[in-house]
Amino acid sequence: MTDRVVAGVGASSTAPIDDIVDAILTVVGADRTLVSVATIDTKADVLAPVAAALGVSSTSWTAEQLNRVSVPNPSARVRRETGTASVAEAAAVLGSGGGRVVTPKTNIGAVSIALACAAD
Repeated sequence: MTDRVVAGVGASSTAPIDDIVDAILTVVGADRTLVSVATIDTKADVLAPVAAALGVSSTSWTAEQLNRVSVPNPSARVRRETGTASVAEAAAVLGSGGGRVVTPKTNIGAVSIALACAAD
């Protein structure tokens, strides 16, 4: 059975859109269906064309909202840079409507991707 997933995305300001799309596709793989992408609100303008290229919707969340989510891999560096200990994992959870993380944060170059099961 194919899992429907939401990809949480964290990326450096220098990550090209094509690299973000490629990272998402790599992590999602062929056995899952991507239904949405999610990130921190300060990256919403970067994620919109990514979502369009993938044919899915996008959501964004404030650092405060992301910071309320318990995640398996919090990062002190990410907290210093964004105000939250997690972007990819927390955004995946919030974007999925509270689904469980099925793929923890995976770093590919300047991009971090995490997947959470989408709520039905």
